[in-house]
Amino acid sequence: MKHILFTFTILMASLSVSNAHAHEEIERENLSLFVKEIDFLIDEVDRMKQLSSKDARMMFDYESLKADLRSMRRGISGYINKDINDGRPIKLLKGSY
Repeated sequence: MKHILFTFTILMASLSVSNAHAHEEIERENLSLFVKEIDFLIDEVDRMKQLSSKDARMMFDYESLKADLRSMRRGISGYINKDINDGRPIKLLKGSY
Protein backbone atom coordinates (compact mmCIF):
# COMPACT_ATOMS: atom_id res chain seq x y z
CA MET A 1 0.00 0.00 0.00
CA LYS A 2 2.83 2.44 0.85
CA HIS A 3 4.44 1.66 -2.48
CA ILE A 4 1.22 2.53 -4.38
CA LEU A 5 0.78 5.75 -2.39
CA PHE A 6 4.41 6.73 -3.07
CA THR A 7 4.06 5.97 -6.80
CA PHE A 8 0.82 7.98 -6.96
CA THR A 9 2.49 10.93 -5.20
CA ILE A 10 5.45 10.87 -7.61
CA LEU A 11 3.09 10.65 -10.59
CA MET A 12 1.03 13.64 -9.41
CA ALA A 13 4.17 15.70 -8.78
CA SER A 14 5.43 14.85 -12.29
CA LEU A 15 2.14 15.88 -13.83
CA SER A 16 2.20 19.18 -11.94
CA VAL A 17 5.69 19.99 -13.19
CA SER A 18 4.79 18.89 -16.72
CA ASN A 19 1.60 20.98 -16.62
CA ALA A 20 3.51 24.04 -15.41
CA HIS A 21 6.07 23.55 -18.18
CA ALA A 22 3.28 23.28 -20.77
CA HIS A 23 1.76 26.56 -19.56
CA GLU A 24 5.18 28.21 -19.74
CA GLU A 25 5.63 27.04 -23.34
CA ILE A 26 2.18 28.32 -24.30
CA GLU A 27 3.00 31.66 -22.69
CA ARG A 28 6.28 31.88 -24.63
CA GLU A 29 4.53 31.05 -27.90
CA ASN A 30 1.87 33.70 -27.27
CA LEU A 31 4.48 36.29 -26.34
CA SER A 32 6.49 35.42 -29.46
CA LEU A 33 3.39 36.08 -31.54
CA PHE A 34 2.94 39.38 -29.72
CA VAL A 35 6.53 40.36 -30.62
CA LYS A 36 5.73 39.65 -34.28
CA GLU A 37 2.64 41.84 -33.98
CA ILE A 38 4.75 44.64 -32.51
CA ASP A 39 7.12 44.31 -35.50
CA PHE A 40 4.10 44.64 -37.78
CA LEU A 41 2.96 47.73 -35.87
CA ILE A 42 6.40 49.34 -36.20
CA ASP A 43 6.20 48.83 -39.97
CA GLU A 44 2.70 50.32 -39.98
CA VAL A 45 3.90 53.37 -38.03
CA ASP A 46 6.58 53.91 -40.71
CA ARG A 47 3.91 53.76 -43.43
CA MET A 48 1.63 56.12 -41.54
CA LYS A 49 4.49 58.57 -41.03
CA GLN A 50 5.20 58.60 -44.77
CA LEU A 51 1.54 59.32 -45.49
CA SER A 52 1.19 62.04 -42.87
CA SER A 53 0.89 65.65 -43.86
CA LYS A 54 4.07 67.62 -43.21
CA ASP A 55 2.06 70.87 -43.11
CA ALA A 56 -0.48 69.79 -40.49
CA ARG A 57 -1.12 72.09 -37.55
CA MET A 58 -0.53 69.23 -35.12
CA MET A 59 1.99 66.50 -35.80
CA PHE A 60 1.74 63.01 -34.37
CA ASP A 61 5.01 61.88 -32.76
CA TYR A 62 5.62 58.70 -34.74
CA GLU A 63 9.22 58.37 -33.56
CA SER A 64 8.19 58.28 -29.89
CA LEU A 65 5.55 55.68 -30.69
CA LYS A 66 8.16 53.54 -32.47
CA ALA A 67 10.58 53.93 -29.55
CA ASP A 68 7.90 52.79 -27.10
CA LEU A 69 6.99 49.82 -29.30
CA ARG A 70 10.67 48.85 -29.52
CA SER A 71 10.96 49.15 -25.75
CA MET A 72 8.01 46.80 -25.31
CA ARG A 73 9.52 44.39 -27.83
CA ARG A 74 12.85 44.38 -25.97
CA GLY A 75 11.12 43.73 -22.65
CA ILE A 76 9.02 40.87 -23.99
CA SER A 77 11.97 39.37 -25.88
CA GLY A 78 14.09 39.59 -22.75
CA TYR A 79 11.44 37.74 -20.80
CA ILE A 80 11.08 35.08 -23.47
CA ASN A 81 14.85 34.60 -23.56
CA LYS A 82 15.12 34.83 -19.77
CA ASP A 83 17.47 37.80 -20.03
CA ILE A 84 15.60 39.82 -17.45
CA ASN A 85 17.28 39.98 -14.06
CA ASP A 86 15.27 40.60 -10.91
CA GLY A 87 15.51 44.15 -9.70
CA ARG A 88 16.21 45.69 -13.08
CA PRO A 89 14.56 49.12 -13.35
CA ILE A 90 11.80 49.36 -15.92
CA LYS A 91 11.76 52.38 -18.23
CA LEU A 92 8.44 54.17 -18.43
CA LEU A 93 6.86 54.77 -21.80
CA LYS A 94 7.49 58.40 -22.61
CA GLY A 95 5.60 59.12 -25.78
CA SER A 96 3.25 62.06 -25.83
CA TYR A 97 1.41 61.29 -29.02
